[in-house]
Amino acid sequence: QLIMYKMLEKFLRVLHPFMPFITEEIWQGLPNEGESLMVHSWPHVQEKMIDKKIESKMHLIFEIIKLIRNLRSQIDLKPNQKAPVSIYPYKKVYQRLIEDNCELIVNLANLERLVILDSDKRPQQAISDITKSAGIYLHFSCLIDVNRERDKIKQNMHRQAGMLKGKKTRIGNRDFLKKAPREVIKKEKESIAEIENAIKRLEQMYNELR
Repeated sequence: QLIMYKMLEKFLRVLHPFMPFITEEIWQGLPNEGESLMVHSWPHVQEKMIDKKIESKMHLIFEIIKLIRNLRSQIDLKPNQKAPVSIYPYKKVYQRLIEDNCELIVNLANLERLVILDSDKRPQQAISDITKSAGIYLHFSCLIDVNRERDKIKQNMHRQAGMLKGKKTRIGNRDFLKKAPREVIKKEKESIAEIENAIKRLEQMYNELR
């Protein structure tokens, strides 16, 4: 009961600025000295209650979910399309972690099924990416029009290449380098690196969609 009270009390404090009347009414029904919720401070993080090991493990799981969602978006899968995914964990500890959280991954990434591989042999008809803990393969057979997707990726690569050429021309201009603030030049260089990485990723996707 104490834990439930603490959770509700902190929840009300966070929600109060957005729903002041309802939260205040609920607050006055809780054990307190009759003071308004409005005078209470914002909830603070209690560091001692944070389990760093569990936090690290869940970070790996949510990284996998995020990556699968990125793969889905890259081939424009609809929200109601359930995709099959295979995962190759790099270590036994990662395999156990993924097995223990298999249902969570399936639900949050909207998967048809999740298969844990025992070999690093690349599956066919799959687009891929990697995390710190595993290689991930999204199987696209029967989900998309492959030729259409390859055409879209090719067009995107042309657009990105045009942007890259323009930025490299700009950053190579001596007058620009003399007059532009350092922060602007830094951002241009960062933008060039981002575009180059995007092109590499598109090239990988293009080659995988066969």
